[in-house]
Amino acid sequence: MTRALYILIIICLGLASCEPYEPDVQVDKSIVVELEIAPNEDPKARVHLTNSIVDPKDFFYYPKAEAELMLFPIGGDSLGRLPYALEPGCYTSPSMEIEEGESYYLQISVPQQGVGVLEAETKVPFADKLESVTIEDSSFQLIGNIGKGTLNFTVEMPEAQAESTYYHLIPSIINAEEAALGNIVYDDFLSSEIKILSNDNGIRRLIHKNGIFIDNSKLVDNIIGLELEYSVSAEFNIEDVDSVAFTLRTINNESMVYHDNTDRELRIINLPLDDPPISSDNIINGYGLFGAYSTHRIAVAIR
Repeated sequence: MTRALYILIIICLGLASCEPYEPDVQVDKSIVVELEIAPNEDPKARVHLTNSIVDPKDFFYYPKAEAELMLFPIGGDSLGRLPYALEPGCYTSPSMEIEEGESYYLQISVPQQGVGVLEAETKVPFADKLESVTIEDSSFQLIGNIGKGTLNFTVEMPEAQAESTYYHLIPSIINAEEAALGNIVYDDFLSSEIKILSNDNGIRRLIHKNGIFIDNSKLVDNIIGLELEYSVSAEFNIEDVDSVAFTLRTINNESMVYHDNTDRELRIINLPLDDPPISSDNIINGYGLFGAYSTHRIAVAIR
């Protein structure tokens, strides 16, 4: 069940009655997790139960005392606990180091709710590197107080080590306001600001994520053409917007399956309300995502 459907049902229940809704039947609960791990990034997990919307005693995402999360490398000696943090509002641990090529085990329990323990395993892929990114053409015009630009790039993808390799390519542009303060911060291009110039079935835009997803096994050519559109307020120094960064995430199968299923689900209008949450196939006794990726990044000057 998608998050949008959860919200819709909550609104309908609120409009239908001011009295708390008590379910007529006992519905079995399962744990749902959303967690992608990556080297040099803090693991951040969100957790809830499948029937939180029909049980007034449940929170959609659990507060710090509810769920217990353990994450550790398979075959390693160290155990890692992910405690709940009010900021950023999820289960996380800044001291946990994730390494490329390692397999990790996840265990989640919610003892107070009487649900089964969720277990999952995933392996962190090694990062493939972009061969090159070349700016082919650019245009910019000032319309009133807003400057609008268009950039055309040719991206040469890496030669994947295995046929079943998946990528998430995320272009981003310098934030003009932060640049005026002397900070280098990049903002992701929205999906609506990205046009895929290559006619290739291996390249897709997904509804719920910025950037593009690439299935290497379906690629006809490792050269991808992209057109990017951006806007910047004339109150800032437009010359500060001088580069675009391309972040290439090499994602594993679990992440690709989950995001592909999420996109497919969001495109289905008449989805049955009792369908279980989308899931990758590596989760036991629960639903959701436990995946991994590794990152390579390159910046390209546009001025």
